[in-house]
Amino acid sequence: EYTSIYGGENDTTPFLRELAGNSLISENHFANAQGTIGSITSLLTGKLPSDIRVIYSSDMLQANDAYQHLPGILNANGYFTVQLSNATYADAYKTNFQSAFNEANGRSESDQTVSNALNKIYPGVSVAFQKEVIERISQRVQHIFFIHDMNNPYKEVTEAPQKFDDLEKIKQVKSLLISRQEPVFIHLHWMGTHGPNYFPAEQVFSTGLDLKNQKQKKQLYYYDAVLEFDRTIADLYRFLEDENRLDHTLIIITSDHSQKWTNSRLPLLMHFPGGEYEQRFAANTENIDVAPTVLDYLGISQPTWMTGQSLISGDYSEHPVFTARIPNSSKDPVTGKVSYPESVPPFFQFGRISVVVCNKWVELDLTKKTISSGKIVAYTRECNDEFTEQEALDLIIGHLEKNGFETTELRPLTDR
Repeated sequence: EYTSIYGGENDTTPFLRELAGNSLISENHFANAQGTIGSITSLLTGKLPSDIRVIYSSDMLQANDAYQHLPGILNANGYFTVQLSNATYADAYKTNFQSAFNEANGRSESDQTVSNALNKIYPGVSVAFQKEVIERISQRVQHIFFIHDMNNPYKEVTEAPQKFDDLEKIKQVKSLLISRQEPVFIHLHWMGTHGPNYFPAEQVFSTGLDLKNQKQKKQLYYYDAVLEFDRTIADLYRFLEDENRLDHTLIIITSDHSQKWTNSRLPLLMHFPGGEYEQRFAANTENIDVAPTVLDYLGISQPTWMTGQSLISGDYSEHPVFTARIPNSSKDPVTGKVSYPESVPPFFQFGRISVVVCNKWVELDLTKKTISSGKIVAYTRECNDEFTEQEALDLIIGHLEKNGFETTELRPLTDR
């Protein structure tokens, strides 16, 4: 609702607003997970978090799930696949994507000789853990000997004390598109709009305000960060035009989660070559629909394990949208340390599940056994049927049971 693609009161995305005129725009699009790792994993696999059990930053794909994803399919079809993301919270190697990305954040599987050797001895989750240990030790050694500063990854996303390296990622995108002969798939994770602080190169909405003191009028800095993103995409678009690649490029713009992890709509813009499939999509859509849409456009069959739906198939079937969330955290007022409840059965790291039907969301706290609800802000179509909390509870319990969770302790809630 803060972008001009969706009628925001400030013109934060003038280029994308224009591009939307010949693109597929989902007006009511939602995430399938609260945070980055769960949401991006769902985006790239076309699977729900409750199915693949990835929602925490320490979770990873296991067994067949590690090999079932969009980048792996594209890689097998001749694409050079690259991920440019936040290396702590959205790295495909750390999440155990296997045979997926040729490169992820400056690393490739081929140059990890120690890890590859270990993988032959004991493949699977154990070697993923070993990789993480090796990487952390290496970072600390480099920090001790002043080779490379080691940032605090938690403060990086909760405080954002300095500008992210988004523009460096864009340079890498351009370089890849120039240097590679085969088709390329790039997942670029833009961080400049993440917050809680923003460092736009040019201040438009926050003119005259001090970037070093963002306690007041923070939303104005956010508008500038969104505008900077829009201008960067405009520059990338012109680059594609100059390189005669625009008619061979599918551009997808969406988000992994909303501000403060609310049940809000996310942007979804898909620009197909030649402006094909131009439409405003009013039905509720979700991030797991992105991967099937890409496969459909490329003429690659959607595997049965991918549960999302193509938005260009012509027979999209709207259904309840489920979003998984971690438990609520607590923060020590003295030390500032953030802690989470212990992960215990039957829901383990899953703390809350919400469901969206038309313009209403209902959320079940799996720890406290409480229910909350509300309406989607700036929803774009009318909803005739009243969706009750009891109906939502039945949907959530059914969803959990379908994905292998024991729900006996939730049954008393249905008798209220």
